[in-house]
Amino acid sequence: MIALLRPVTFCILLLTAQFAAGDPIVVPGTSVSFAPPDGFTALTQQELDLKFPSKNAPAQAVGNERRTTTIAYELKTVALPPDQLSSAFEAMIDTLSRIIPGHLWVEKKLTLIAGTEWAYLEFKSNAIDTQIHNIILFASWRGQMLIFNFNTTAADFQALEPALRASIQSLTKAEV
Repeated sequence: MIALLRPVTFCILLLTAQFAAGDPIVVPGTSVSFAPPDGFTALTQQELDLKFPSKNAPAQAVGNERRTTTIAYELKTVALPPDQLSSAFEAMIDTLSRIIPGHLWVEKKLTLIAGTEWAYLEFKSNAIDTQIHNIILFASWRGQMLIFNFNTTAADFQALEPALRASIQSLTKAEV
């Protein structure tokens, strides 16, 4: 009897793990969705204003309870035809290299996720009081820039890396 329970227990655990991430979120203005890590909730407007004080701040983000890890996402009004993704990728590398002093590239690549080509930029940088780990993804969606920024403290990244990478892999196909 115990031998029969073990496969059943394993299947239950496997199904539970499969649905551990948060409910999928559809990026406004698109049909693209992603599953945030479990426990992530939407930032309020006040939290968005505090975390992203620039005029180019994202309109939406989710984060962990302490807000030390966030996923910002937005369909920008910036034109990005699919055939210009590679040049936009190179321009973003140049821009980030200029505006973030002392950053350390972890990985820069064009990659396929769910059949869509995405620009993938992963780097570490320093904030005033901590080290930051960023993963920026962007793609063309109907000729506009669809962008995600996975932003976390280095301390959080170690614990949340599998959940953040699972969230990235949960992205659905972007219609080009």
